[in-house]
Amino acid sequence: MSESTFYDNTPFEYGYTSKEYLVDNMNPLLKELMKENIDKVFCDIGCGCGRNLFYASKFAKRLVGIDISVNSLAFAESFVDNNKLELRKGNNLDIPLDNEIADLVISDGVCHHTGDTFRAFSECIRILKPSGKLYLAVYKKFRYYPL
Repeated sequence: MSESTFYDNTPFEYGYTSKEYLVDNMNPLLKELMKENIDKVFCDIGCGCGRNLFYASKFAKRLVGIDISVNSLAFAESFVDNNKLELRKGNNLDIPLDNEIADLVISDGVCHHTGDTFRAFSECIRILKPSGKLYLAVYKKFRYYPL
């Protein structure tokens, strides 16, 4: 039996009132990156309930979502419902993917929740192709990271 996580007990379902609402409130830079990388491999690390996966499914050739919460992954599967989507349970400190497989890696508000932001960032870089793009969003209560 797998251990229940915080996000299994408290899935991040903020803003899931409609798919249109989620798309309207996505970061425009992320939306543009997805459009610019049409027909490529996207990996959303810490995908949660699928808020970025839904929009990404319109552009990606292959779409991989990784999350530590099985409940969030189950929600994402029903929310996105796309045959290009592959969901995997995994920790972003040890992403269960091969090196250099992604053209676009998305880590949207995730790395800083791990306890080892640098390692989580390094894992995102590991799976990124040399010519790939990384969308990384981090925040902190008191503004700046010491790195």
